[in-house]
Amino acid sequence: MPIEIQCPTCGKAWAIADELAGRPVLCPACGATMGAGPAAAAPAAPAVGAAQAPEVLLTLAQAGTLMQIKMAAVFNIVVGILNVLTAGLMVFYAVMFMVGMPREMPHDSAGALKVMGILSGVAAFLSVVLAVLQIFAGAYLVMRKPAARTLGLVAGFASCVSLWGLCVWPLSLATGVYTLIVLFRGSTKQALQGPPEA
Repeated sequence: MPIEIQCPTCGKAWAIADELAGRPVLCPACGATMGAGPAAAAPAAPAVGAAQAPEVLLTLAQAGTLMQIKMAAVFNIVVGILNVLTAGLMVFYAVMFMVGMPREMPHDSAGALKVMGILSGVAAFLSVVLAVLQIFAGAYLVMRKPAARTLGLVAGFASCVSLWGLCVWPLSLATGVYTLIVLFRGSTKQALQGPPEA
């Protein structure tokens, strides 16, 4: 049966599992350490001199928010890797347009092929830039680094407008929209900031 405790710092009440009785826990609201009920129900005491780290409590909403952040991170990393592969394909096409095809095409179409080759090269470069941005945003979101929200928002916006990504664009668009929805929530901003340092 859950034990109800109240944070002495912020005054909020929380329900914790029986297994945490007598152990220090962190308040999810303010980050203060609080005692968790009577020590009689607590498990065996640790050895003398061993520090006992406080348990971190999460509400269901906070756990859900963290899961959504991790999903956005994974989506960004996967789509970033796909963008790198797409960039490799576009470099191949650029080389084909610039080097391979002009020999076999009529002489008057060589200029058009060079323009297509240049456009393929530019699209490949933009795909690599977007891929790096998505992979870094995903890694920062997983690690909950200080700049994670800003980098995630930039990657989300860039993913939504990355029309040069060919067949990866629908996945980039979906990833960008999902990332923006998750990161614009107030609960996400709080989760990425984490509890205050004690």
